Amino acid sequence: DYEDIFSNESGYYVYGNEPDGNYSQKGEEWERIIHIEYFDVDGTLLMDRDARSRIHGGGSRHAPKKTLRMYGETGEFTNFNLEVFSSTEQDKFKRLLFKGGGHRLDCFPRDDLANSITKGLNVDQQNHKHVIVFLNGEYWGIHSIKERMDNYFFQNIYGIDDNDLSVLDQEYNIQSGGIGADSAAMEHLEDYMDINDMSDPIHYQHIAERIDIENYIDKTVHWTMDGTNYMCGEIFLSNEDWVYSNVVMWRKSGPLNPSLNSPYDGKFRWAYYDLDGAFGGSCNNAFYTVNTLAAATITEGIFSSYSEFFRDLLENEDFKIKFINRMSDLTNSWFKPETLHQKIHATYEILSPEMLENVNRWRYPSTAGTLEARYEEAPSLSQWYLMQEYFNRFASRRPGKVREHIMLKCDYPDTNKLTIDVNDQQMGTVQVNSIQINRLLPGVDESIYPWVGTYIDSIQLPLIAIAKPGYRFVEWAESGNTNDTIYWMPSGDSTFTAVFTPEDAYNSILINEVMLSNDITIPDNYGDFDDWSELYNPNDNVVDLSGCEFVKSGIRWTIPNGTKIGPNDYLIYWHDKETYQGKSHIN
Repeated sequence: DYEDIFSNESGYYVYGNEPDGNYSQKGEEWERIIHIEYFDVDGTLLMDRDARSRIHGGGSRHAPKKTLRMYGETGEFTNFNLEVFSSTEQDKFKRLLFKGGGHRLDCFPRDDLANSITKGLNVDQQNHKHVIVFLNGEYWGIHSIKERMDNYFFQNIYGIDDNDLSVLDQEYNIQSGGIGADSAAMEHLEDYMDINDMSDPIHYQHIAERIDIENYIDKTVHWTMDGTNYMCGEIFLSNEDWVYSNVVMWRKSGPLNPSLNSPYDGKFRWAYYDLDGAFGGSCNNAFYTVNTLAAATITEGIFSSYSEFFRDLLENEDFKIKFINRMSDLTNSWFKPETLHQKIHATYEILSPEMLENVNRWRYPSTAGTLEARYEEAPSLSQWYLMQEYFNRFASRRPGKVREHIMLKCDYPDTNKLTIDVNDQQMGTVQVNSIQINRLLPGVDESIYPWVGTYIDSIQLPLIAIAKPGYRFVEWAESGNTNDTIYWMPSGDSTFTAVFTPEDAYNSILINEVMLSNDITIPDNYGDFDDWSELYNPNDNVVDLSGCEFVKSGIRWTIPNGTKIGPNDYLIYWHDKETYQGKSHIN
């Protein structure tokens, strides 16, 4: 209905009659029913239904192309039942956003590009899909479909009842449902850190029992250190609209239960959200020199209270070392220049064919400096491709700059080159700190070994030799050390070669049992009775299955890094096409 969208009286997309703009209004009163037709690229109609809708966002409400929030619960419907995203098999959503691009249209595609860069770090984040929108038949340009990050978002991933989830912002205020006690709990944790010495292991442990330290720094899939992705990602990507804003943390409400796996134990966790301010904060450039670490640890000014949590944790030497080493791991893999260049190229390859039409409609991105000049400017892709150059420059130079910022803050003198090799790639791999060097690791070249990384001086890190099934570790060639785990203290460039040999007494891992029609036998971690297969290890030692594959009719699924099966033990895999439910769920 045109009136519901564009009229001065009731149109939610325009400035209209409200003093601060119709588009700034919130709540059910400014909710509108719209009809959605959603087509696949081949023209197949995939969705044809009504949906409740509102204008979504903060500063982006003032942008000419706005973000629409869609509600699945409309009339006879309870969800959007559609497999929207290629990055997940999820096919049920309560809330979807049709995102216009940010507080300025030329911020696009920063949020989506940042999401693609951090994908796989095991910090929760929204999926995205680029679509062309027509509003009442009029071309409305490129938008990104994303899930709304609320309690239904986490319910959809983890199967936790939405009434048992609390989602908080940077002020620890409850967002979109939750329990007030969880807000108070975060405030009490911050107070505890303020009045206690966090260098004391006892006080640090008190915090570690209540927040997922590994998720806060970074949640890797395969190591007990787990990681530093949340802080590392925000700092590396130079998100200048963060710390004081766009923070999302959440937990399963109720008593803590350390006997349960993540995230059912009730610890607080963090998620990536709204990365429009990434790449230095400017919508018409990308600044690789910005010291976001300094901003995240600022001690004075109006934003210093938002950095207190991170600053207090950095007082603990164990936390600081985990943070620094994990950032090094990421700059050698996910954040490696070659990896970033590939992500940038892939994003531009998808969007560029349609971008000129989008520029014709909205006059963004533009090289003009004023609105008047923009109206007179002939639409072109000059600024679009200039931004691609800026992104690639950021990718090439940001890793070194981030290491420089860490050395400056923590007073470390230099960096060192670490070269890792194996005598035979068919026999084993090496894990450097939190990253296992194999074909699953972003940034490895075709040969995989020898692998070279850069690490900061005087920060010790472990090197772990991992034998593949049927083989065993012998020694580190350079030293003759026969321990599979050694520790390297960087003080100069170094090389380590892991030597493996066949294990004569090895018995193959068995597909022990298969349940082709599981109706009542064994439920998965979501309570669903999915079909499953069971592996059995007949050996008297642990076997690492990292990189092994299930293969059926040419379709492959790779077992994630860090997956181990104990001696004479079993592993169940769920054949449910729901890989987002955990690393034991197969495509």
